[in-house]
Amino acid sequence: MPDAGRKTILIFRTGQLGDTLVAMPAIQAIRTHYPQHRLVLLTDQYGEGVGMISSWTVLEPTGWFDDVVFYSPSPTMRGKFSNLIHLVRKLKQLRIGRVFDLSPERTGRQYWRDRFFFQVLTGIPAYTSSGIFRYPARDANGILPRLEPEWKRLVKVVGEGNNTPFSLPIPDKANKEADALLEQYGLLQDNKLLAVGPGSKMPAKRWPFARFVELGKQLRKNFPLLKLMIVGGLEDTELGNSLVAAWDGQGYNAAGRLSIYGSAALMKRCSGYVGNDTGSMHLMAMVGKPCVGIFSARDYPGMWEPYGTGHVILRHETACARCMLETCTNEQMKCINEITVAQVYHAASALIEETGPPSQ
Repeated sequence: MPDAGRKTILIFRTGQLGDTLVAMPAIQAIRTHYPQHRLVLLTDQYGEGVGMISSWTVLEPTGWFDDVVFYSPSPTMRGKFSNLIHLVRKLKQLRIGRVFDLSPERTGRQYWRDRFFFQVLTGIPAYTSSGIFRYPARDANGILPRLEPEWKRLVKVVGEGNNTPFSLPIPDKANKEADALLEQYGLLQDNKLLAVGPGSKMPAKRWPFARFVELGKQLRKNFPLLKLMIVGGLEDTELGNSLVAAWDGQGYNAAGRLSIYGSAALMKRCSGYVGNDTGSMHLMAMVGKPCVGIFSARDYPGMWEPYGTGHVILRHETACARCMLETCTNEQMKCINEITVAQVYHAASALIEETGPPSQ
C-alpha cells in the first residue's frame, strides 16, 4: 500500500504528439481522482532540431502537472548507467506514492524491468500498469485480429470505462492564434473548412501525393464553397505548399504555422479531417471532430484509431500487415496504395454532408 504521507503521483508516458494525445483521457482521469496530489510526469526528451514534439509540450499547458522529469536515452552503456543513477536519485527525492505506467504494451521482460525500476530501485510503493501484453496471432485466414484503440487501453489502466468524456482544453491565446491565421487568409467564422492531412514522419503511412491532389479537385468541384485547410507540422509546410499549388491555389496551408494548441483551435473550426494516420488526426479527434483516417497496415487494426466515435477508418489488409516498417522496402506500399481516391472521396463527402452544407 502507498505511504499515506506520500502525496505525489508519477505518470510515465513517452512518445510524440499522437502518443501523448491518446493518453490524455487517462491522464485527465488521474488528475480528477487525485485532486489534492502532486502530479509529476516522467517522459523522454528529444534534442533540438530533430522535429519531434515531446509529451511535455502537449501536457504542460493543461495545468494538470506540478512538475516534470525528463530522461534522454543514451546509445552507450556508460551513458545509460549514468542516466539510470541520476533518474533514481531524482525520483527518490520526490517521495512518490504511486506510479501509473502508461507506456505502450509491454512484453514480459519489459514489464518486469519497468516494475523492478519503479518499485525496487526507486522505492515507489504502488505500481499500476496494463501488465504483460501478448500480441494475438492471425486467424485461420491469415488476418490480424482487431485490437482496442490505445486510448481505450489506457483509460482501463487507470480504472475508467470506455465512455470517459474528454475534450481538449484550448487556451484563449490559442483561439486568438487561429483567428489571426483565418483573418490573414480572408476566411470568415462561418466558412465551411475541411482539414486535410497529407503528411507523416513515416513514409509508410503516406497516401500518395497525386491522390490527395485528385481528391481535393473532386471535393472542390462538387462542394465549391468548401475551403480545404492543410494541417500538419513544420516538416509538412513544403508538402502543403505543393498541394495548394496543385489545386491551382484553391486551398490554404496551415502546416507549420501554428502551435499545437493553435492548430487545435483551428481544427475546432473545421467540419472534420481527411488524411493520414498522424498526430494531426488525433488532435482533430481530441477536439470532438470526425475523422476520415487513411491507414497503412503496418500495425494491428484498431490500435491507433482516434479517440471517440463517428470516425471512418480506411485500411486494406495484406499478407505483410504488421510489418512495423517506417519505410516500405518490399511491397511498394501495397496496403495504403490499395485505398482509392473514390473510397476516400465517398467517406469525405459523407462527412461534409453530415456536418451541414457549406453556406458561403
